[in-house]
Amino acid sequence: MIADGIQRDLDWCETLIQNNSSSFYRAFRKLPQEQAQAVFAIYAFCRIADFPLKIRPFQEMLIGQLQDVDFKQPKSFNNLLDYCYLVAGTVGLMLCPLLAKPVTSETEKLSVELGIAMQLTNILRDVGTDYRLNRIYLPEDLMIALGVNSEDLAGPEPTPELIRLWEYLAAEAESRYNRITANLAVFDKKARLPVLLSLLYYRKIIKRCRKARYRLLDQRIYVPGWEKLLLFVTANGQLLLTTFRQ
Repeated sequence: MIADGIQRDLDWCETLIQNNSSSFYRAFRKLPQEQAQAVFAIYAFCRIADFPLKIRPFQEMLIGQLQDVDFKQPKSFNNLLDYCYLVAGTVGLMLCPLLAKPVTSETEKLSVELGIAMQLTNILRDVGTDYRLNRIYLPEDLMIALGVNSEDLAGPEPTPELIRLWEYLAAEAESRYNRITANLAVFDKKARLPVLLSLLYYRKIIKRCRKARYRLLDQRIYVPGWEKLLLFVTANGQLLLTTFRQ
């Protein structure tokens, strides 16, 4: 039961979006009531908050969430990249004003790339889990081209064809991690450590999957705490070395 005061606030948020973005309102009012009210509250915050935030990434992220509600396997790799942008690249855009001042097209691009790479990594880690939830995020065209059947995702052992597809997507994620690492200087000095740590943690997930010989269909691969601590030390050392070289 929602308290009267909170309900009045939620009604105000709904009215704001209805008056300022009718198409957005018509799309998201179809969600269950609680989810729709949450969307309206986020929109209202973005509309009136005194921050250098753009509303578009929030809208696009919610579109991505709707795609997950009405899930369909990506037809192509480009469709997968579009999905990764909507659910994760947009988060990079939201965070960009907190990571770099001024915000430039380069920092926005790298922030989006980081979000996409991290989402690709999540998909690679969760192939088996997602399959058991009746979700296949691997692109249909690549599965056909490389001879991967949906039944192959049941495991427990990955087929050579699935490993090739997995490595194709892993290379896409890693190439983005490489670009971000090579251009860390575009971010504010205090933001470089968290950016570097995030990509090191996620890149380690890919390496852990390989170390487990791709036995990820029936178990969840994770980075243990002690290894995260080592990565923290590594990241600090890498940034310190970069500072000395400058």
